[in-house]
Amino acid sequence: MKTILMIAPNFPPTSAVGGIRSLKFAKYLPGFGWKPIVITLSAQDQKLSDATLLSELPPQVEIHRPGYFNYRKYLRGDIRKLLKPLERRYSFPDNYVHWNQAALRYIRKNILGLKKIDLIYASMGPHSALLLAQELKRRTGLPLVLDFRDPFSFSQYSVLDHKQNYQQRARRIEAAVLPAADHINVVTREWQERYAALYPQIAAKMSAIPNGYDETDFAALPAKRRQAVFTVGYNGTFSRLSPLAPLATAIEEIHRHKGIAIRLSIASATREKKMRSRFRGLYDRGLIEFKGHLPHRESLANLHQSDIVALTLNDIPATRGQIPAKTFEYLRIDRPILLLHKEHGQLADILRCTRTGISVPIDDHSRIVETLLDLQQRWVRQRLEHQPDWQAIAKFERQQLTAALAAIFDRLCGAAQAGAVAANVT
Repeated sequence: MKTILMIAPNFPPTSAVGGIRSLKFAKYLPGFGWKPIVITLSAQDQKLSDATLLSELPPQVEIHRPGYFNYRKYLRGDIRKLLKPLERRYSFPDNYVHWNQAALRYIRKNILGLKKIDLIYASMGPHSALLLAQELKRRTGLPLVLDFRDPFSFSQYSVLDHKQNYQQRARRIEAAVLPAADHINVVTREWQERYAALYPQIAAKMSAIPNGYDETDFAALPAKRRQAVFTVGYNGTFSRLSPLAPLATAIEEIHRHKGIAIRLSIASATREKKMRSRFRGLYDRGLIEFKGHLPHRESLANLHQSDIVALTLNDIPATRGQIPAKTFEYLRIDRPILLLHKEHGQLADILRCTRTGISVPIDDHSRIVETLLDLQQRWVRQRLEHQPDWQAIAKFERQQLTAALAAIFDRLCGAAQAGAVAANVT
């Protein structure tokens, strides 16, 4: 079995979406002949803990958590605000850049030289992991695979907030690191095309392995119970990129003008105080059921009790090419998906080819209202039909996606070994 050094600052017990992707790769890689040695942050430096996730890993997986002095844990209120300009200048691309030196020292002392490593893999963000990966590549000469869960130089919020200085600094790092990598993976086809356009020299060594769903997460889901009220399920956070307001406003208007109750069931780490302040109308009408942050599998079980599930993404330049990671679990949950984004694009195409939902422009309020009313009336008549293409959905199963990643590793290591043999012969 070959060994992969996996740089994954986000890794369980955090249940943040980036940690889930790395977890699932680590879970299934041993089945394809690769033993992961995971280098990640300490549990104290992570958020949204779900200890049940670590139980999924096979015994071959090693996890190492180099500690470092995280000064931000000791900053509060005004002091943190005062330090923000300095952080932007000296903590680029993110605050975890300070972890890199501690992680590098730990890897040199406890991993390199003591264990045979065949390949280095780094998962971003945080994008400071790029710099750690670059240094490990320089020191070891091992094949390096970079996995971008989010783009760097055209990251969503840098585009949204027109952070040109950030983008320029990011491109300088990309221009130095990406050509030295042996393979670069991104999670969407459109991001792959954008990176290839920015850096034509890396186009031939790029691929798009999307996020996905793990079939074992859906084993033994509780039987669906018919709700007293038509229920729309929503998992995860909401933001300027993925706003909840277009959906919430439509639900409130339907109740106010038609007297029809549609309940919004939300499992999210967002503070309920913030929810109440933003969606007072839904709370006052009893149209929102807020579950807070739930363990990963529990959140899926809760979503399974909904009648439809909602996926929102603003149709703006900042979200170009973005496919929320939860999309693929929504495909598998076996409920109609109401996508509020745009009618044409990658997300809408996925729903069409899997026959899993309806796409409505997120800025078309009347269409959102009409679609919700139609779905609710079909639910009343018990004609809310849903016939997904399970063969198309299965392409996004985590084990299959890991097989694609392992094939890249095998090819790179085969090429490296052939090169070493050729060098010895000459």
